Amino acid sequence: LNEIHADVIAAIRRIQPERTLMVNPAMWANVKKLSQLRLPDDEDNVIVSVHSYEPFEFTHQGASWVQLNELKGVTFPGPPAEPLRLPDELKERLGEWTEKYNTLKGEANPVSPQVIENALDIAAAWAERFGRPVHVGEFGAYQAGDRASRETYTRAVREGCEKRGIPWCLWEWKSGFGYWDSRENRPRLREALFQDSLSTGR
Repeated sequence: LNEIHADVIAAIRRIQPERTLMVNPAMWANVKKLSQLRLPDDEDNVIVSVHSYEPFEFTHQGASWVQLNELKGVTFPGPPAEPLRLPDELKERLGEWTEKYNTLKGEANPVSPQVIENALDIAAAWAERFGRPVHVGEFGAYQAGDRASRETYTRAVREGCEKRGIPWCLWEWKSGFGYWDSRENRPRLREALFQDSLSTGR
């Protein structure tokens, strides 16, 4: 991927020398792959965009494309009020994770705000080390999660980004992760994303 980035950036620069480019690390813009990202040393007009979907078992519960369609009832943050029971087909894959989710308190829980903080810390540290801007180009929680948990999660990511001066972009408008509720014709996550602006009238 680094070789592809270098070739594509060079090709774009031949025809668009002033254009700002956005580049992702590997594994679907995984923040943990930032350490392997290499960009041309003489290229300054680049923003590195990462995705933030941690804690993944919460944000992707019910999602068939990652084989979590049978996972339901994961709340944010953990632990849950009642222990999560896994269907048989997920016990081998998620048994250890579920035990931690059901029992661990506070920051030790795998579905805690600390998981989000850790990912954003990686992005902020990388940006500071290399002097390059970082952007959270995607974050969100699939609609199978309960609304209150999705709102709490969304607020945690937004506040974490803003605390570090990292711009963010929610995934997405009105499909499975959507901001907009087409049936009710109103936003789902307005307060979680814009509460500070709403309270000050900005």
